Amino acid sequence: MLLRPACRFILGLVGALACLAGVVGPAFGAPAQGGAAPGIGAGAEGAAPSRGTEGSVVVVGFSGVSWKDVTADTAPNLYRFGKQASTADLVVRTINETTCPTEGWLTLGAGQRTIDDAPACRPPKARSRWTELVEVNSASKYHARLGRLGKALRNAKTTAIGPGAAMALTDPKGRLRADYADLAPIPGSVRGTSAGAADDSGAAAKAYLEKAAGSKVTVVDLGAVRRPESQLSASGGGRPGFWRRLGGFFASEPSASRDVTAQISALDARFASLLRAIREKDPKATVLAASLADSQSSRPSLGYFAAAGPRVARGMTLAGGPPLTASSDATRQRGYVQITDLMPTLLDWAAPGSSEAADAIGSTIVSTPNGSGEENVRELVGNEVRSQTVRSLSGPFFILLGAMFAAVLALFLTRSRWKGTTRRLFVQLSTLLAAVPVASLLVNLVPWWYSPRAAGVFVGLLVTFSTLIAALALNPRWKDRSFAPFGVIGGLVVVTLMLDVAFDDVLAYPLQLAALFGTQPLVGWRFYGFSNSAFALFTAGLILSLAWAGERLYSRGERRKAAWLIVAVGAVAVFLDGSAGYGADFGGPPVLIVALGTLAMMIFRRRLTCLRIAAVLFLALVVSTAFAVADYLSPVSERSHLGRFVETVLHGNGLEIVARKLAQVFGNLPWPAIALLVAALGAAAYWAWRLHRRGGFRIGVLARSRAWNELPVLRMSVIVLCWALVVGMFVNDSGILVPAMGLAFSIPLWCVAVVRFEEADPLGSVGAGSQAPDGDVEEMREKATVGGGGASIGEAGASNGRESSAGETAEEPPVAGAGGSPRTHPPKAL
Repeated sequence: MLLRPACRFILGLVGALACLAGVVGPAFGAPAQGGAAPGIGAGAEGAAPSRGTEGSVVVVGFSGVSWKDVTADTAPNLYRFGKQASTADLVVRTINETTCPTEGWLTLGAGQRTIDDAPACRPPKARSRWTELVEVNSASKYHARLGRLGKALRNAKTTAIGPGAAMALTDPKGRLRADYADLAPIPGSVRGTSAGAADDSGAAAKAYLEKAAGSKVTVVDLGAVRRPESQLSASGGGRPGFWRRLGGFFASEPSASRDVTAQISALDARFASLLRAIREKDPKATVLAASLADSQSSRPSLGYFAAAGPRVARGMTLAGGPPLTASSDATRQRGYVQITDLMPTLLDWAAPGSSEAADAIGSTIVSTPNGSGEENVRELVGNEVRSQTVRSLSGPFFILLGAMFAAVLALFLTRSRWKGTTRRLFVQLSTLLAAVPVASLLVNLVPWWYSPRAAGVFVGLLVTFSTLIAALALNPRWKDRSFAPFGVIGGLVVVTLMLDVAFDDVLAYPLQLAALFGTQPLVGWRFYGFSNSAFALFTAGLILSLAWAGERLYSRGERRKAAWLIVAVGAVAVFLDGSAGYGADFGGPPVLIVALGTLAMMIFRRRLTCLRIAAVLFLALVVSTAFAVADYLSPVSERSHLGRFVETVLHGNGLEIVARKLAQVFGNLPWPAIALLVAALGAAAYWAWRLHRRGGFRIGVLARSRAWNELPVLRMSVIVLCWALVVGMFVNDSGILVPAMGLAFSIPLWCVAVVRFEEADPLGSVGAGSQAPDGDVEEMREKATVGGGGASIGEAGASNGRESSAGETAEEPPVAGAGGSPRTHPPKAL
């Protein structure tokens, strides 16, 4: 069957978009080092590691220490070492919300996210439970294989000092081939011990001098720093419950107590003795010091990371060198590395070419010069402050946002009794609510996290930015008062996120990172590209702004401009979202292409037939596959998760990833709470309906409002966005978060459009549920008659969507604009 010319035109639009995004995208694929900041990588001048050196590798691991805890007073030795090393904040998240020391050491040895199913954090003496841990991790959703670091180094001489080090170097069968020396825990970290008690600070150094002679790799467990309420325990206790963990989203991070400070001082003394011993015995050694786990069980934190030596950068020694900032392809952000990056880095240093590194989910850590040592430490402390502040504000923020959203809906449904002041207040409140998401990104243009009162400055900036954006959207000079917020706020969302993703390498700190509507470093899932919440906002802003701009061009007869607008903006959006070097979002391009294809058909008044929808879905699948395959064809070290997914599919394990994503979409939902919410909403709807029938109040629903029939922009944006968000819910692992974020942003703007339309058109207000006398209604309907034929606007609106005998949508009649005046569409000719 031959496609009609109109169908061919629409498919041509979407096809051009697909070609631009799918063909140009691979040409601008992942940049060197996977999009890492400029200068990061082995080839960076002054930061290239020295290959072929005979120095050993020493991993000094501990737990519970962040850069915020390391100062010249509390931990002078860790502080001085970091000032002359390659430094970063280490993201220690594995599977649970917080990471226990056992999980940190297991992850170091596996290169994958691991879990310990013990009810409480135990001391890392888990080799006796090795078989149990192997089974638990094999059955987890990440199917981590323990002991791969020990397997890769089985032919090299290795040394393990401390119980955690033994776990890291144990092979998959539970055998420890390394020389071993035990080390006592830090006083105060284990239940039954007291902080500040006598500690042998030279025990680790003594064990190193006795055991590590000739070792290629030495791993040292210096101990853990634990808060008093989260001490390690071999029995009893348990992980914090839901309410205790939820409290972390409302309360600021507590300051370190005396017990914690005493433990940090003891750890620092151990580190000082060990570092002196390493410098004396092997001055060419490379030392990597890292905090592998959290200090408490209810609140995550970023960990300390510093590495120095010839394997880190040419010319660097343990005696000092130029201050560097570390990064990896897994984060693509200066000053951030993940715990899963440690194992690939160690194998790159000690066993290059090992096959065990291929299955690691992390990437090799690389370094670049970046300012002075003090500046680097200040930036790393700022990262921690920024992440913790946003986390502590997220609870009150989203509760307040939800309350504002509920107030907007309640006011909108009872708008028949409004007065002038209430109407103005509603428009201002709704616009302010829609401006908050993009304002929460723009506040990161100001380095508020360096302020002594970071939380207060952040809130002040958020209110200021939101107010300015809302004021701009409500500027009385806009001609189209109903839909000006669509173009202003929706367009600002699109431009902000496009620039943030496109210039991620240039920005010192991306706007999405540690933002209320962005990515959270403490969670450790995504550090670059489009997060799912940002993608939902981006999709909503794109559809609202393009629906408004495209319809304005179409109504003025500028159809070619409307077509090029959709193709150009859509191609850039799909490219930035799907390209591995920028957005790296496999589930994004299908949603965008489906949305843009549907929007194009509606703007050009084409029927949404099954054939056309199927064609758009097919093109969406082709473009997404092209992005993933192009990333797979790039070098292994430069692949993002898109290319790794293709590799997994080729190895026959693709269904496991799909099953895990579906479990994340639906398995983590609080179904009892959802059932209660649905029941409550149903009861509220029934109660409102009964009051409505009794005349208690009138509900202005879109289906009863002339705005739905006479505002094409409103109708298009609602249909297309809801369709896109439903698709996005199933192709993104955040599930219901995608439609929730998109609708929370869009519904206030839709309400503003309806209210302003009804404000400018008295008949619209009557149709929306006002209780004017019947005689007044008839008089208003007679005055609203349009044209010599006597067809009323209401009748004209009802005729929208009727189809001609040719099977296409009939030409729309004159449509009332925002001010109530009729607007005639130009002749439909392509």
